[in-house]
Amino acid sequence: MQQQEYPLNVLNIQKLNSVLRHRLRNLYAGFDMALDTIQRDLQAAGSSSAERCDLLKADLKDIYRFTERMTLLLDPLPAPETMDLQTVISETLAHVRKQYPLCRFQCEGTEESYQLKHGNWYRFALIELLFNAAQATGEDGTIKVVWKTKPTVEIAVLNTGVTWPSDVKIEPPEPFENTKGQNDGMGLSIVKRICDAMDAELEILTDHPELVGVRIANKTEEQRNDD
Repeated sequence: MQQQEYPLNVLNIQKLNSVLRHRLRNLYAGFDMALDTIQRDLQAAGSSSAERCDLLKADLKDIYRFTERMTLLLDPLPAPETMDLQTVISETLAHVRKQYPLCRFQCEGTEESYQLKHGNWYRFALIELLFNAAQATGEDGTIKVVWKTKPTVEIAVLNTGVTWPSDVKIEPPEPFENTKGQNDGMGLSIVKRICDAMDAELEILTDHPELVGVRIANKTEEQRNDD
């Protein structure tokens, strides 16, 4: 029995992403509201099981975040928004710390005000790098965020206690390639796409025996706040 095969123009991954994203977000919204109702009922009954609803809601939030990341990977990037470098770093660290409270973070960089024309894009990229670092490092290592603005805007994320997996392609990073079952392999591909869009250099540092680092360097389209 011959199986139906569809041409590539029918199996368009952008269309698939749009449909899948819509379905998953509807699923998220429905289950999130249902869990709110269940949690209120359990709390009213004095049941300790009400706390478990928060764990389920966290898993649901991961599904929603997955759809957002698929959008960054496949859809047109959102319009760039100017943001202060310090705001990008502080907000991103606060976001990641909520998910990985046991990870140790260190920061090193200039404290001067510096306006990034693509501030929201930097934030998207930094979130991906920090999540990758936190997943790889766990509770045993330290994640360091280093940045500077002279002569070039550079942001680097370094995580200690780990080495780069030898079977993960670096140049260029390919989406959905990973060595761990719980990862989706989208992080570095999203970062590379953002760097390409703003003409920035992405460098993956893998030659240190106890350190993995990723550096973003941008010589163009940066806007200093001289007020």
